Amino acid sequence: MRNFKTRNFVSLFIAWTGLVSIISGIILYFAPAGRVAFWVDWHFWGLTKKQWQATHTVSSFFLMIFIIWHLILNWKVFVNYMKDKAKKISFTVPELSSSILIAIVLTVMSIYSIPPVSYIMDFGDYLTASWETKTTSPIIPHAERLTLEEFCAKINLPVERAIKRLTAYNVKNVSADKTLEEIAKKNNLAPKDIADILNFQKQFKETSPIPVEENKNNEYDTDKTSQSAVRGRYGQAKGQPSNFNGLMYIGKMTLKEFCEKTGIDILKAKSLLKSRGFGDVDENAVLRDIARENGLMPRELGEMIYSLKETDTDKGGTK
Repeated sequence: MRNFKTRNFVSLFIAWTGLVSIISGIILYFAPAGRVAFWVDWHFWGLTKKQWQATHTVSSFFLMIFIIWHLILNWKVFVNYMKDKAKKISFTVPELSSSILIAIVLTVMSIYSIPPVSYIMDFGDYLTASWETKTTSPIIPHAERLTLEEFCAKINLPVERAIKRLTAYNVKNVSADKTLEEIAKKNNLAPKDIADILNFQKQFKETSPIPVEENKNNEYDTDKTSQSAVRGRYGQAKGQPSNFNGLMYIGKMTLKEFCEKTGIDILKAKSLLKSRGFGDVDENAVLRDIARENGLMPRELGEMIYSLKETDTDKGGTK
């Protein structure tokens, strides 16, 4: 085994950390702004923006240290680059003077946003802004840092109802003093997903021709107003309302009637609801009342139960 060569080690380490720093820098160049990245739980190659930032910072930090070490090890060679024929350091050496001049010009152009250097930053800003849309922007700045109680206060939703809604949507480890980010992380969701479940009134207001404050009876039971924020997680494609075998105004039906008309096993339906925190539901209870007691719209409750039928259908199709 040959002896360990420090110069070789330093040069190779600079190469690898430099590569990591370049790659992470490129990714951060086009990554979304923090308010969007943290809200939608943005990932690239399996890493969050915060992880990419940490990777870039740490690799750049050690790259700086090892570049300084490399200069120390090769100081004589480095100084020779700046010497003229008389073996004296001189700014008349073209490589020295031109490298310093270009470095100064690029720095000044960067500071004062002078084209064409400014185009690099402008393009980066364009890529960053392209991630931000109506659906990806947080409804409240850095809402993921708010506790559930604080968030509910801002959207005028009783925290007790919020906890019931989240439990009904199978969200675990919910408490009023936890932040949206903490709750989302425990459930492998984005903070936006939690907010979408809670901010249901805004969703219905945007998709229904009937204002929320006027829509107090059964109007939400029509297909026109069915919009569940996280429907895809419970057996129903997001943004595509279930037709419940053509049934309408399901809020007036009892649980038993709904299950009979949709061909769903009542015992499976009651078991599902119990697992979602509904307790022992009376099969003769009206869906509208069951939903309201648990912070849901009747349509949302119907979709939750109807997912059992869709799951059975999928299983039958794979046999």
